[in-house]
Amino acid sequence: MIGAGITGAMAAEELTAAGLRVAIIDRRGPLQGATSATTALLQYEIDLPLTVLQQHIGPDDAARAWRRSKRGLESLAAKVQSLGIQCAYKRVPSLYLVGPMLDAAGLAHECQARNAIGLQTAYLTRKALQARYGITREAALSKTARVSSAERMSSP
Repeated sequence: MIGAGITGAMAAEELTAAGLRVAIIDRRGPLQGATSATTALLQYEIDLPLTVLQQHIGPDDAARAWRRSKRGLESLAAKVQSLGIQCAYKRVPSLYLVGPMLDAAGLAHECQARNAIGLQTAYLTRKALQARYGITREAALSKTARVSSAERMSSP
């Protein structure tokens, strides 16, 4: 087995559960890889927004990549629970803010695309962001927070 990060650790756990002997080897010393730099924040969003990825690899493959990423995170949470690992796992709301890759219109399109493939997402207006979080950005996407109809744009 190569790699002592989260992926290597999870693969090693699955292999040992199947009765195999596993050695974990990493080119870096303990706590020097990318996993230790995540501040324990895990989310299913991948490097490219769904709408951008659709342009690169097509809508079906992009949807499959995003759904698999979400399922992978859900599987990790289930595995931690099944192993009884006490790590203070907690789901918290997250926001994807307007930025250099997606402006407000781009976020509205992203929201529609995510909802179309079953990833429940709400589009938050400037007013909703200010009222709820004190953030003064033009728009954002919320994927886990409960958002009232008054706070979200119902059909971006």
